[in-house]
Amino acid sequence: MNITLTHLDEGKVAVIKEMNLDNHIKKRLMALGLLPNSRLKVLRIAPLKGAVLIDVGGYPLVISHDLAEKILVEELG
Repeated sequence: MNITLTHLDEGKVAVIKEMNLDNHIKKRLMALGLLPNSRLKVLRIAPLKGAVLIDVGGYPLVISHDLAEKILVEELG
């Protein structure tokens, strides 16, 4: 079942399934390693709809809560 990145708990691992973003934003995130079917781990979610810190391919990446809500993932194990 696909859920938004913001619905994952800290420490959870997931696979990116879909990014419902404008093309230029999607291209930028893909250049940073957020590719379809790539794994990520949620490291930290700031309170009050703050930024989301994820690990993608061993590199930390911070994205806004608004962008994270538009990224659909499938939680692993």
